[in-house]
Amino acid sequence: MLDDITRNRHKGNAESEEANTKIHPTKEATRLAIYGYAATQKEDGVLADEVAEAFHCTHNHVAPRISELKREGRLVPIGKRRRTRAGSWARVLVTDRVYEAMQPKPKGQAELFP
Repeated sequence: MLDDITRNRHKGNAESEEANTKIHPTKEATRLAIYGYAATQKEDGVLADEVAEAFHCTHNHVAPRISELKREGRLVPIGKRRRTRAGSWARVLVTDRVYEAMQPKPKGQAELFP
């Protein structure tokens, strides 16, 4: 299992550490759902705020899982930003597969998977 990216927030509090292991849906299920949702958005990508809105939850519920997916390279910022519901700017993220497909092909290289 991955190290908890938010572990420093627990500050050694035993109750907080225990509660962190009992999250439902599980962290892995949430990560898979976020990745799947991002995949449906293709090149448009997602913001954490948009994921929270789509999942009818708070930003705090999805942000740690998004951070984990970014750390693994499964969600990748594409250099674009757009506004959240609150009007703040946020980076657009796409899945690693979409990111790869968006990269320019070297000249003379045939596409293997058009």
